[in-house]
Amino acid sequence: MFLPFRGRLINNCSFVFVNKDPKATILEILRREGPVPVYMLAKALGLSYGAIQWYIFSLERGLVHGVKPDMTLREAIEVLEKKAPHIAELLRKLVEKT
Repeated sequence: MFLPFRGRLINNCSFVFVNKDPKATILEILRREGPVPVYMLAKALGLSYGAIQWYIFSLERGLVHGVKPDMTLREAIEVLEKKAPHIAELLRKLVEKT
């Protein structure tokens, strides 16, 4: 679905594609436009500034370490062993305690 953009235009685009998943829409806008202020994302998606900040935080968390919410704990530990071994070790210790 296309939603008319009600604020400033993002690179002269008067419509922003609104996906069902706000994270996917944010990523699409960033891929297409490059760096965009949070307030422009909020206006483009029709969400609050705080909601956009939360989506950005959750995207950064997943992108920084490569861990996604749908991963199993074993998969997450395997990814973290390469990128953040200290976090992988903490997870292993937590698993051992349970």
